[in-house]
Amino acid sequence: MFILYFLFFSVSQCYRVCLSAIVKDEAKVIVRFLKNNMYAFDRFDITDTGSSDDTVNLAIEFFVANNISGDVHYFAWADDFGKAKSYALEKSKEKQCDHIVFLDADEEMWTSSMQVFKPSDTDAFFKDMDSQCPVVCNVQIYSNGFKWWRSFAIAGSIKESKFLGSRHEFVDSGGHGPTTFVNNYYIYARRDQTRHNREKNSLILDGLALERDASRGLNLGRSLYYAGQSYEQAGEFDRALAMYRKRVETDEGWYQEKFIAQLHIGIITESKEGFSAAIPEFYQAMKIDSSRAEPFYHLAHGFRMNENYIACFLLAREGACKKISSDHLFAQEHIFTIAVHDEAAVCSSFLPQYRVESLEFFMYLNKRLPEDQRIRANLGWVNNTLLDAFKQSTLPNAAARTKLLKLWRQ
Repeated sequence: MFILYFLFFSVSQCYRVCLSAIVKDEAKVIVRFLKNNMYAFDRFDITDTGSSDDTVNLAIEFFVANNISGDVHYFAWADDFGKAKSYALEKSKEKQCDHIVFLDADEEMWTSSMQVFKPSDTDAFFKDMDSQCPVVCNVQIYSNGFKWWRSFAIAGSIKESKFLGSRHEFVDSGGHGPTTFVNNYYIYARRDQTRHNREKNSLILDGLALERDASRGLNLGRSLYYAGQSYEQAGEFDRALAMYRKRVETDEGWYQEKFIAQLHIGIITESKEGFSAAIPEFYQAMKIDSSRAEPFYHLAHGFRMNENYIACFLLAREGACKKISSDHLFAQEHIFTIAVHDEAAVCSSFLPQYRVESLEFFMYLNKRLPEDQRIRANLGWVNNTLLDAFKQSTLPNAAARTKLLKLWRQ
């Protein structure tokens, strides 16, 4: 009896970290997806929702060729990502996975060195999942210059867990918690099959589905925000504004979604009605989150285009002090590290009383982008202008002279 029990236990022992993914018509990327993730997981569960291309055969062939534990499952698409991912989640639970990770077919796991996993990385990752993801956990995702935190994995022991939401689905852990964060690992999203390349009608359908979720009170803040995003990407700007304004009006959910909604109200308003109409919208975004550089950048840029260089400079200088944070949703690193500094540099170059600061900003930019000819040319012009002012003793004050000498010694 003991021998039979031991054999049964050995055959049915659980997997440590399993990949769960729903796919449809991913033949162009499925092999790359599996190859780049093959050392991050010890099991793959792929759920196909109705592919008409060779996605399924390619996945099965890859499993066989690489001796990978994995199955392809089938789910009849019901226009509901929550239902599809819940089905996929159950299939991994059936295999007694300790942890189940959710990825899309254009995503891959990266280590702390921002590289795909090697065989030597696997064991440490499994141990970190045990210690850092007791129930539900998030991880940071990178894509197209943006980075944000996203639902990442759930412990297989949480039997009540499921996904809710027809679009931008989220994990319902059945009251278990709290949500934790997995550090030193990342998701890199290539976004070959991105929403931005989809047809307008498809994006509108997404928006309508999310509006229905919101009307049911299903993750209200998130549904409103992503409905607005879908409509904006479809070019339906009035619909987008309506959803974004509703998102700003509700306190439910993550305040970062409220910030991004308000920021995009400003962006859309500027495109439709001009910069003057957008000014209060950008200031409102600042009130929601004063730690972010984007409203300062958009205001500075708008004032520069209207030749109000002092307003531009003062806003850009303050924005340049903001530091990007892992708590920021859809943060654009370029704005924090380059764009707002560039606005400060250009606008202060028009202002003799701030021209020393212009030199400082252009020196910073030149270090970041040494091959940029425009920055190099502006740096040379500002430097020569200040040299003349230094020789003629026309600098604004002694403090400017001292700071200029310090910059020249660098």
